[in-house]
Amino acid sequence: MDMPWYERKVTVVIRDAASGRVVYETQAGHDGRWNSTPALWQAMLQAALNGFPVPPSGPRQVDIDLPR
Repeated sequence: MDMPWYERKVTVVIRDAASGRVVYETQAGHDGRWNSTPALWQAMLQAALNGFPVPPSGPRQVDIDLPR
């Protein structure tokens, strides 16, 4: 029996309130057999905001250890 495979992505867009101009935009993703948990979503947000307020140039991998 095949195990399910999950793919998730979180996107963060921060805009200037006065002009609506995007001042920061980033995203993070995770895929694997691990089902959704609040800790997983927190880690994805932590990875997406890693380096804030200076966005990285290009894709990168950010490893976040989660307690099991």
